[in-house]
Amino acid sequence: MKTLPRGIRNNNPLNLIRTSTKWLGLKELQGDPRFCQFKTMEWGIRAAIINIRSICKRNHACTIAQLINIWAPSFENNTQAYIKRVCDYCPTLKPDTIIDPYNFSQIHTLICAMSVVENGNDYLTEDVVLRAFRLARGNSSPKEDNA
Repeated sequence: MKTLPRGIRNNNPLNLIRTSTKWLGLKELQGDPRFCQFKTMEWGIRAAIINIRSICKRNHACTIAQLINIWAPSFENNTQAYIKRVCDYCPTLKPDTIIDPYNFSQIHTLICAMSVVENGNDYLTEDVVLRAFRLARGNSSPKEDNA
């Protein structure tokens, strides 16, 4: 039996790195030394949505290229290839597309595209992303999750 990718096993499809942020929905025991582990996929996607919103707010506007340069920096990733794969996944996304982090249709497409890049396959359904989007309603930064 083939093992699922790490991001899917961790319910963290965009591979949020462990930090001091106390995200809602984190598993009590964090067994992965590098990436957050969430109780459900919805909590992991919710954290990613809030993180995207925070990045966009800090930059006062955020394009796909700007987001991915922050999300997947060149010292760890082939950032240009990441941007290309996200844009290839969905032709409506271009490197200079400005992200509206409160637009479900756009965030759904972006989350799914980034998850494909991170995990090698499309593991997410629209329903799970919608539930995560609803969980993230009203939250604009990870600081809101700190205990």
